[in-house]
Amino acid sequence: MPDRQVPNARRMTPPATRATSRVARVMFWTAAMMCASGHAHADETLPLQLSGAPYRIARDAYAAFGEHRYADATASAREAIRQRPDVVGLRVLLANSLAARGRLKEASHELSDAIAQLGPVPALISRRRQIDTSIAGGGEGHPGGGGAGDLQGPALVAARAAYRDFGKKDYAAAARESREAVRLAPQVERLRYLLVDSLAASGDDPAAYAAADDAARRFGENNELRTRRRYIGDRLAPVESKAAYAARANGDLVEVESHARKAVAFAPSRMEFRTQLLETLFARGDLAGVEAAASDCIAIDRNDALWWTLRGYARAARGANADADFAHALAVAPESLSQAGDTRANVGAQADDENDGGAMSVASSALRNQRQSDAASAKTSADPSDPSSAMLAGSAAVRHRQRGSEATDANVNADTQGSAMRADPTGIELERVLIAEGDARRAEAAASGENVMFDEADARRANPSIAGVTQSRGNQATNDVASTSGEAASAAERRYRDARVARTIIADVRLAQNRPQAALDALPSVSQRNAAALDDADAAIALRRQRAKTMLQMAAAAQNDIDPRARPTFDCREDRYGASCDVYAHDPALADTRAARLAERDGKHGEAIDHWRDAIAAVPDDPQLRIALIDALAAAGKAREASKEARAAIDANLLDSMSDLQAAFIASRAGERQLALDRFARAERSGTLPPGAQADAGYAALSMHRNEEGARYLERAMDRTASAPHADDALPPQAVYDARAAHAEATRDWGFSMNVNYRGSGAQQGFAFNPTPGLSSNWQAGAEAYWRPFGSLGDRMFEVYARGYENFGVQGSGPSGASTLQAALGARVKPFASVNAIFAIEKILPIGSDVRSDWLARAAYSTGFGDTRRLDVPSWWTGTFYGEAGHYLVNPSTYATANARLGRTYRIDSISPRLTVFPHAVVGVDYDSAIDRSVPVGIGAGVAARYWFRGDGYDTTRSFVDISVQYRVRVAGDDRAKGVFFGAVFSY
Repeated sequence: MPDRQVPNARRMTPPATRATSRVARVMFWTAAMMCASGHAHADETLPLQLSGAPYRIARDAYAAFGEHRYADATASAREAIRQRPDVVGLRVLLANSLAARGRLKEASHELSDAIAQLGPVPALISRRRQIDTSIAGGGEGHPGGGGAGDLQGPALVAARAAYRDFGKKDYAAAARESREAVRLAPQVERLRYLLVDSLAASGDDPAAYAAADDAARRFGENNELRTRRRYIGDRLAPVESKAAYAARANGDLVEVESHARKAVAFAPSRMEFRTQLLETLFARGDLAGVEAAASDCIAIDRNDALWWTLRGYARAARGANADADFAHALAVAPESLSQAGDTRANVGAQADDENDGGAMSVASSALRNQRQSDAASAKTSADPSDPSSAMLAGSAAVRHRQRGSEATDANVNADTQGSAMRADPTGIELERVLIAEGDARRAEAAASGENVMFDEADARRANPSIAGVTQSRGNQATNDVASTSGEAASAAERRYRDARVARTIIADVRLAQNRPQAALDALPSVSQRNAAALDDADAAIALRRQRAKTMLQMAAAAQNDIDPRARPTFDCREDRYGASCDVYAHDPALADTRAARLAERDGKHGEAIDHWRDAIAAVPDDPQLRIALIDALAAAGKAREASKEARAAIDANLLDSMSDLQAAFIASRAGERQLALDRFARAERSGTLPPGAQADAGYAALSMHRNEEGARYLERAMDRTASAPHADDALPPQAVYDARAAHAEATRDWGFSMNVNYRGSGAQQGFAFNPTPGLSSNWQAGAEAYWRPFGSLGDRMFEVYARGYENFGVQGSGPSGASTLQAALGARVKPFASVNAIFAIEKILPIGSDVRSDWLARAAYSTGFGDTRRLDVPSWWTGTFYGEAGHYLVNPSTYATANARLGRTYRIDSISPRLTVFPHAVVGVDYDSAIDRSVPVGIGAGVAARYWFRGDGYDTTRSFVDISVQYRVRVAGDDRAKGVFFGAVFSY
């Protein structure tokens, strides 16, 4: 019948029939559009498989239907079907739209066409039967709808009032009137639907669910009632689940079980509520109940290994044979992520399409989608600097100590880094990248009030930490910290993770039965290739593998009973959707682990350390807990205790339970450098050593003075980063710069310098001059070559050297020119790693006639801050102190000199980022026993300029030119304290 004929047809229809028509329209709308909130939302009624244009069109169709624009709904539904003729829900929507317009025969015809095209889908057959029954009975298309004569008198009046109030969205009044109508006409089924819908829309879900149950008992089950109970149950189940949590807090496990069972009854397809029930039954020790509840889960999804495993565990703990359940669990457990798939979700979506025309598939998935969205948002908002987040991320790129350089990682541009490294033979482009990073970081720090620092000298100090290589100990440590719940992962990832947990639980049973080989056969592998990719089951798997291997090496023991206290661990949390549960293999350290992570997040290092110690007491053979404790001690600045714990882990033979990379860092922390290098080498041979760890291996080798090996590690780290700058484990620019600095120092075996000084030690610090007794206001020029016979010794040093010097421009009648030419052969040593003190002894060899042969013993000490080039800021404060004393042994004479400088260093980027200028104030003190016993003291101002050069792809700058000039005024002593002082040095 054309649309324009509908008004005439309605005028020819008796009033009672028109009322029935209005009733049917409302009921069609409520049946198809009812959702968890009691209001119509188009997004919640679309089948999951729709996307793109069909999704948008179908959404418009559902929205039009909900707004009673049935003609628009019909048109949109037809267009959506044209694009996606395979979606059952769209066919039902079209039929409902036509029926709501009074075009019942056309609706039946459309359903017949759909059945012919898609097959005997129950949803299509059921809906067509309802419409055909209504046509045959002279009524509208709704189950249970009789003709106009089935409602008369007060019942008809009450029904009309109820429908009218429902249309006005006065749901409370509609509920009262529909309840009265049901009382007056209990045989009319459609009034029961009106009552259920009114109660649900008014927010009285318990009464609505009870009304739906009552209707099912009286008239039998049908899709209309099942759909309503599902929607209402999805709202009631979280309430019961939360009540179970409240009862659990009070210790009333009986009440907990009661509420948990009600949650399952209200939402039987929601597996999180079934998991909550299983946890409660385990807590009560009701293994028979666990077996029954797990069987119910298996009935829903026979391809989920976790349910088979839990049932098998319950049977084994009761002394029954669980081999069949475990065998089935292992058979269905996916071996890889690509094999995993949420079979229950797929089957459920198909069944929902068949039974409910697609509406239920959307409603049942809406909660999953929202929870995933919430969890993803929480994960995105987690603080990346959070120590617990960083550790659980499993990053293997552990960096050596740098003052503040960790802040440079935040804004790394991989493209810029990669191009800078590949086409930067001098290294200056990388420095420009770091300067730009420093500018951005400085602006950010200014906004946050932070002070970010980086000192180039720290690149030469290796102090590896193990923070960041700790394998994740499960979501239990992150759910409260960063909300990284399993629901945020895809269904396949979740199923794969649960299957690995199931295998671990089976291994626990086999170990309890003293069947270690069966445990090993059940356990999956643990990949060491990418620590960041480890899931929260890997640590438990590795621990069980080690236990099984240890048991295999021991004599056979008798089979033990399953300890009911060693049951699987459930981590259930309350959220706004009710229960959210994760299952783990038995873990008595779970509570302490979570508490420790939370304490670390809040910066409570002492509290975190205590919790880690308690966790270790609960599971002493778990290496991951030892690693976490060592990390916590290091973070608290307790390096000595961290080293002690690392040594204890080695003594407990726990290294074999760790990855090679973890074992390397533990050994390094314990001071076992050779063992650390061996583990680094094993990791490299197995292909599990990322660039960051290669750099750490290099630093470890350098600390043992194995410079060639260390340099090769650093080179490989830089090469891999240059070839794949986008890789997750690539070194950031700052770490590349640090590696270049360490490489430059490690490969420096010799060098030479030339210098020119006026007035001796006045301007230059260091052994840049050769003092001549009795001379003060003179020029001196010289050159020196040195060699390191043992190579670089890290923070220590030993060098032999040869130098030649000449004095000229000497005031008065003192010797000058060629007659003062002298040579020296000597050795110097820096024996302390933490004290910058140098001792030297040299033989003076006369060349000119005015030089006497002698031996000179010298000692120097220096300290300061900001005395190396920085790349994070354009200028910085610098303070230095240098003091030196020497004694001529053959012709006794003693000298001493000291000076202190304080000023600000500026990097002159407009010319070159390698040029710095240092204006400063200076205080100088000199003493020479060959002149007099006075101690001249002068103060003044000066400026120094230094230019660095000779950098390449593996090394930072290794040479410089330095020029300094000062003017001082006398404070004490003779005139040696005042005047101009000058120095120039070329160091190669």
